[in-house]
Amino acid sequence: MMTEGHGNDERDYSPQVPDDANPLDNNPDNHGAYDRGGSDEERDGPKKTWIGSYMDDFTKEEPSYGYAPTVLPWRIGLFLLTSTIMQNLSYDIPVYIGANSFTWSVARQKQYSSLCYNMIYLGPVFGLMIDLFRVFRERFRPVIIIACIINAVVGFVCFAAKQVPEQYGSALMLSWMVEVVTMFVYLPMNAVVINYGNRMVESPGETSARIGGLMAQAMVWRTTGTLILGIFTTFINEPMGVQHMPHRYYCLMAAIFCLLLVFQIIFLTKRAYYTDFRKVSLKNAEQVRFLKTVHNVGKDALSSRVESPGLKLMFVLCFSLIYFLIPEPLYNTSWMMEGPYTSDFSVGLNQANSVLSNIGSVLGALAYAVWMFLAQYFSAAEGTLFRVNPFIIVLAGTCAWAFGIFFHFIGEMGSSNPHFGWKVFIPFEKLVTATALRFAFMPTMSLAAMQAPRFFETTAFQLFSCCTTGGGAISSLLSSSIMSSLNATGSRGYWKVLLIFLLMRFVPMVAAGSLPKFREDETIPCERGDNEPLNEMKSDRETPNSRPVNEEQQRHREEES
Repeated sequence: MMTEGHGNDERDYSPQVPDDANPLDNNPDNHGAYDRGGSDEERDGPKKTWIGSYMDDFTKEEPSYGYAPTVLPWRIGLFLLTSTIMQNLSYDIPVYIGANSFTWSVARQKQYSSLCYNMIYLGPVFGLMIDLFRVFRERFRPVIIIACIINAVVGFVCFAAKQVPEQYGSALMLSWMVEVVTMFVYLPMNAVVINYGNRMVESPGETSARIGGLMAQAMVWRTTGTLILGIFTTFINEPMGVQHMPHRYYCLMAAIFCLLLVFQIIFLTKRAYYTDFRKVSLKNAEQVRFLKTVHNVGKDALSSRVESPGLKLMFVLCFSLIYFLIPEPLYNTSWMMEGPYTSDFSVGLNQANSVLSNIGSVLGALAYAVWMFLAQYFSAAEGTLFRVNPFIIVLAGTCAWAFGIFFHFIGEMGSSNPHFGWKVFIPFEKLVTATALRFAFMPTMSLAAMQAPRFFETTAFQLFSCCTTGGGAISSLLSSSIMSSLNATGSRGYWKVLLIFLLMRFVPMVAAGSLPKFREDETIPCERGDNEPLNEMKSDRETPNSRPVNEEQQRHREEES
């Protein structure tokens, strides 16, 4: 994070604008950012539709350096899809290993569940380890390959053994190891996307519009992987626990997908997606940079004149915690009302409901991605940079969540009608509410990705995951408390609770107006070996890499921030 001087080295390390780059004019509104419109040939040629523009960027091997990427390449998308399937399959390995848990004491069952199924809260620690790990200047890829190989070995062993460990200690250690190596596979997924989005020089004027669109496209790939596996498992395992395929075969499938992921990440993805092109030396090692950054943060915290870095990220994380801890019914209480009706559904209808929920998640992420892409496409056609207001996207997400609650409220009103068509309403409700929930999740995810500090994307994103998971746990407790306080159940007084939940959904909007609109630091080039890093936070002395900013641009930035 810190940038050291280079002694008497007089070479020019300032970012060089490539020939095909077309910087915007000196209008301070542009903050010195590059044009998203592509090369001169693309601008002077026939105007393409937004679908044609998307497909060109989607299939392009190496996007031009003249603009920051707005479309996620298919290589990264395929990696996300495969890794999501592998991740979900790997979660079945601890289930298979813990098949004899009914013979354990209650204390051991709780310990097993706590250590193996609540690993998300160790995510920031593991994320920091991933961010600091380099092999030949490569990030993410070495960790993923090592974790996949370990996971594949465990999967093949579990399949070949044909029986689970009888001793509690053996089962606990094996399950815990599987959970850890699985985390080391899926933790870098979002960081790879953020790292790709920051592939060229940007100014602090960068907003969540572009990176939010990339994260939404990544979520489409990931939810598609969940949908594919969900369709498979839904028809393999019937409701009420009837299984047509033993869990040991899931272990075999997980091992096969681990090897497939290793093949993809070595031969299909580009090395530039993972490479840190900064110069390597013992003095500038990532671990040394991290210690210097921590030291400077401590000095800034004690200073009465200098603010510590990371304030915008911390505000986004705190807002995300509040956003998800608000009591709501779609995750926490909807089963209380629908349970008496879904219990009479056929096996096929229950399976269809499960598949429709997964389809809704894909549609929600796709809707947000299309919104961001179209907004940028039409803005680029006019030669302007699309800027999204965090208040607007959070308001859109809140309204989508509220619409899902309102749709659930319609079902509550129908419960008083004995002729209400539950077999028609509930499948449709599953689709609508899943779409609304996924769309509502994307704004905070976009803001967290925008503020993630360079080279510490995994750590920052796992802090965001802890906030969302912790907020969800608190939301469940608050929802149950409100239900108990009003003496409401799924069949009595539930409509009052839904109205309260609907109004409380808009409480976070009080703080949404203060959400940061721009990045806290400048991103740096990821794919140009002749450039050194920019000053992201603060250096003791000015380096040759500092990007000159004229007084008019600097004054405008201060006014905007």
